[in-house]
Amino acid sequence: MILLLLQFSSDDRRLASRSDDKTIKTWVTATGAYLNTLNGHSYWVTFEVFSSDGQHLASSSDDTTVKIWDTATDKGLHTLRGNAVSVNIMVF
Repeated sequence: MILLLLQFSSDDRRLASRSDDKTIKTWVTATGAYLNTLNGHSYWVTFEVFSSDGQHLASSSDDTTVKIWDTATDKGLHTLRGNAVSVNIMVF
């Protein structure tokens, strides 16, 4: 597994890591405690970003989708389709 990028939440309480195993893992930054693994993309995750209030996380993948996750439950809320290629930059 290759770790590709880390993303901190705006309050620095959470960290998200993406890798080539098609998942995003979330961590508590103060303790390093593992929180959860977000599954749902069919190809590797290309980018992830927290919303400014920390309540959501968006991820994109080489499967050309963008997924919106609820950070309180780590559940997927929406899958956005329609991109011709993978999204490599996102901003909330």
